[in-house]
Amino acid sequence: MPATILGLTIAQSLVAIGAILVVADLFFLSDLPTMAAYLAFAGAIALQFDVPVLVRVLVGVVAFVGLILFHYAVWRGVFRRISERAAPGKFKGSVDRVVGLRGVIRLIEGRSMVSVAGELWDHEPSLALPDGTPVEVLARHEATLTVRALRAASPAVPPAGRPESEP
Repeated sequence: MPATILGLTIAQSLVAIGAILVVADLFFLSDLPTMAAYLAFAGAIALQFDVPVLVRVLVGVVAFVGLILFHYAVWRGVFRRISERAAPGKFKGSVDRVVGLRGVIRLIEGRSMVSVAGELWDHEPSLALPDGTPVEVLARHEATLTVRALRAASPAVPPAGRPESEP
């Protein structure tokens, strides 16, 4: 008689845990719940074969790799389309959230950078903006921001090395 957990076989329990984790992934901006679910699914698949333990481990690894490939080839795209319909703009990755934010130009060791939300970014080299210039982020391409200078109102972040209270 196979071992059971709450009336379910171990394989059925793993499938149930995996399904719960996949549903939980809909509410988190992390792939961690889905990866744990895939591990549970791979274990459930491996338990279906009546073969030696090493072969089961190999089957589980192959199943896990297949599920990871499925995840990056299919699931993320489907999830992204569903989430964009449900809440447009809500589920942007952290690097995409800089678009539309304001920052300030910083000269660091002779290099012009944009400070946005506490992070430093490169910006297109065609702009020659002085240290402390407030900017708005228009776009991001890989690790480079496209920015436009704002009017010389008070900068969002004080120039490097000067406290905010200093004139």
